Amino acid sequence: MSFCVKLSVGSPVPYQVPTLNLHGHVYEIEVSFKEGINNSFTSPELEFGDIHIGGRRKLLGALTFRYSYDVKRNIVRICGTDFPSADGMAFITRPEGTEQYACEHAANAGFAADEVHHNRDWNYNSPLMPGAAKIFKDIARSANEALIAALAATNNVGIQIRETLPAGLPLEHYLKLSTVHHPDGRLIGAFDPAHNYGEGVQIKKLDSYYGGKWNVPVNGPFANVIGSTPDPTHSAPSWIALWIAVYGGVTPVGCTSLNFPSTVKCGPVLIGGHVIDGEVPAAVASGSNDVMILPICHAHNNNNKVYMEAITRQNAIWLSNYMN
Repeated sequence: MSFCVKLSVGSPVPYQVPTLNLHGHVYEIEVSFKEGINNSFTSPELEFGDIHIGGRRKLLGALTFRYSYDVKRNIVRICGTDFPSADGMAFITRPEGTEQYACEHAANAGFAADEVHHNRDWNYNSPLMPGAAKIFKDIARSANEALIAALAATNNVGIQIRETLPAGLPLEHYLKLSTVHHPDGRLIGAFDPAHNYGEGVQIKKLDSYYGGKWNVPVNGPFANVIGSTPDPTHSAPSWIALWIAVYGGVTPVGCTSLNFPSTVKCGPVLIGGHVIDGEVPAAVASGSNDVMILPICHAHNNNNKVYMEAITRQNAIWLSNYMN
């Protein structure tokens, strides 16, 4: 099974120096998602201008990125625009009739010496083409943002967005969300900086299990994780503090599953609830990549007999390598 979304790629602003002419073309392309893990998408090559080194040649460009698509759960996993991975969005260019490919990543990643500077003629980081590298990076970055927006516009696809832990989380909460383990890996509990744990314990920092963002579709069902109590206390304000840091300082104002089902009446106090997608509350295996944190009320958090639904498309924190 597969599905498609459409997005725009290019820069509407022309660019011209003696060695490079960009026409300001913006194209609409179709991106297809097929079932599988670590799939690769590469768009058709499109004409973006021409290069004038060693003769005039058309400049061709294409987008490429890697993704995973779980058809059964209808969840797509992609890289965030700033996630420094070879899997992330990149804009690949070459002069027509040559194999001189240059790769510009959306994120500040990659190996420019291998991906751009090695070409004999096509090296847009040279003084001959001032500002060209930024144009190509902006094309890659805007394409990735457009891809995320297009996926969100489908209304029924869950989106896992790989990201690094954002800046701005106070140290107090960062420490509370780190975990302490016995030498054999068994969880002791949340890290307490005032406690002397002795030798041999392992302290696993929040960075090691923060996966990024999880965008839950409208009416997307989710249910409590059973047995999440040993994890850093999910009723603590630290989970909400992390959610606020991840989503740009915005404080959640209501339960994600407000008054759903009708037998549950939401209260005003929100916590960061450990949940999984689907309608059945369940325990998850250590190391799971399927746990998310959503702002929910105490009534929902303490009820393992019902499932919840996102009343609008909702933003969650994605935990990877859970309790491992």
